[in-house]
Amino acid sequence: VPVRDGMSVETQQGKRAEGIAIIEQAVNIMASAGAVFLRIYYLGLLADAYLANNQVAEASRTLKQALENIENGSGRFYEPEIYRLSAEALVRQGGDSVQAEAYFLKAIEVSHQREMRLLELRAACGLARLRKSQGKTEAARQPLESICSSFTEGFDTLDLQDARALLNDPV
Repeated sequence: VPVRDGMSVETQQGKRAEGIAIIEQAVNIMASAGAVFLRIYYLGLLADAYLANNQVAEASRTLKQALENIENGSGRFYEPEIYRLSAEALVRQGGDSVQAEAYFLKAIEVSHQREMRLLELRAACGLARLRKSQGKTEAARQPLESICSSFTEGFDTLDLQDARALLNDPV
């Protein structure tokens, strides 16, 4: 499955149905092979593709599977991204904002401990957007400023550009 930046190439090129079908196939292959480690990664890719296609219920169902596997001790390398995507799905559903914030914070904590700075940045951006939507502007800036200031390169990446735009947005 050709993947770039967390999604199949087909999904990124606007062929979302085809991309989702390819990732679903990969998830099924990993499940039948007993490859839990990679299956959780592909579940995360699938949930991300579902969210990009506004299939929030499918994303939530997929993330629930991934979280269950993580709680059983499997596939922890992708854990921060699964927590971040779970938070994003909750936000999109208009779900429990306290739980969404907890997922974002867990994603930030785990990625920080594992020195996965890009995943930490993505989670901090999600948390900042959530807090801004709640009118907590200063609380939105704190974790985002901290992680942004730690980057010494890669300033042209989409994730860092997104973070800087969030920091520069006065609302």
